[in-house]
Amino acid sequence: MNLRVYIIDDEQHAIDYTEKFILRTPGLQYLGGNTDPVDAFQKIKDGIIVADIVIVDLEMEDLPGDKLAPLIQPYADIIFSTAHKDFAADAFRLNPIDYLVKPYSYDRFLMAIEKAKVRRSGVKASILPYQEPPYFLIQTEGMKTFTMIYHSEIVCVESALNYISIHMDHQTLLAYYTTKEMEEKFQGRDFLRIHKSFIINLSRIARIVGNTVTMSNGIEILIGRKYKPDFIERTKAIVFKSKRGNG
Repeated sequence: MNLRVYIIDDEQHAIDYTEKFILRTPGLQYLGGNTDPVDAFQKIKDGIIVADIVIVDLEMEDLPGDKLAPLIQPYADIIFSTAHKDFAADAFRLNPIDYLVKPYSYDRFLMAIEKAKVRRSGVKASILPYQEPPYFLIQTEGMKTFTMIYHSEIVCVESALNYISIHMDHQTLLAYYTTKEMEEKFQGRDFLRIHKSFIINLSRIARIVGNTVTMSNGIEILIGRKYKPDFIERTKAIVFKSKRGNG
């Protein structure tokens, strides 16, 4: 049975963006979108729109998503979408299926849909393998400040004295953690320690020249001798080689 998906977002271009993902995904039925949250809720309440999943924008002027969601949840499951990742902690208190930060990728959209399928299947969460979310809250700028970071945003992590620098494309965050702690945090993901002071996101490598790795933000890192065998092994899988001979 197809999952019926409806979008509520006060920006039409955002609806159009997600519509393309829905239409290309087998097993989904697109019910349309609505830029008027009040009208959208009325149609759901009256049974004009019968959806399994409603993708709700958090920031809507007439009726914000966090106020709209509890009204819709008796009728459908909710996936939040927003351009601001800082709202995630509050939004998850409303028990949505997932929280998508715009502009999200098709892969990230599919992850949310898979979560919806699991929830609607009625399988108890206790018997499902735990899947760590693609984000985490980290203490920065003092013990009372927490910043939400998505793994995909991180270019590399650099250790410096008693703290670490988390380098992203347009900012660097300082946090009181050890490199070892971060290495354990990233275990099982596309992160690798290539120097005593650096952990890199393999998906953010721009180029490799000899023993030097240049990251997408321009940082150049010399591969440490003890870390090179692991680096070679991990990058084998992403090296694209021609099937043609050298002759």
